[in-house]
Amino acid sequence: MTREEIDFLVGISSYKQWSGSRVELNALTSRAFIDWLEAKFKEHGVEKVIPDKETLDVAWQRALMIAKVNEAVDKAAKEFKKKHKAKKRRAPRDLAKRLRDLLGCCPELPWDKGLVKIARDAGGMAHNRGVRKLTDSAATA
Repeated sequence: MTREEIDFLVGISSYKQWSGSRVELNALTSRAFIDWLEAKFKEHGVEKVIPDKETLDVAWQRALMIAKVNEAVDKAAKEFKKKHKAKKRRAPRDLAKRLRDLLGCCPELPWDKGLVKIARDAGGMAHNRGVRKLTDSAATA
């Protein structure tokens, strides 16, 4: 810190007491804060961390798995869109009530994940009445 910065922050010192000014980082705009932070990193020689070999090996296996899963999801999504592009399904009439009920039981669940759960429990069939819940064994058959 420069002498001027210190004088700004610490104005007067008396017996066991300091007075001065305080700087709030959230007073900066986002861009100004990022610029300031990056400059401080550079000034102090901070660089990205490259983990040790053991950590990299574990992370590599996870990265390969994620890449394969994403590839499979992309393929399944394309097939689903192709198969169902002409069949746009309506949402159940009571979808808002179902979602409200579900979120009442599971308030920590985000609403969009709640919709996915409702669709999954409905077996992908958004009926207006009598939704059949598929079991794991029925879904894999």
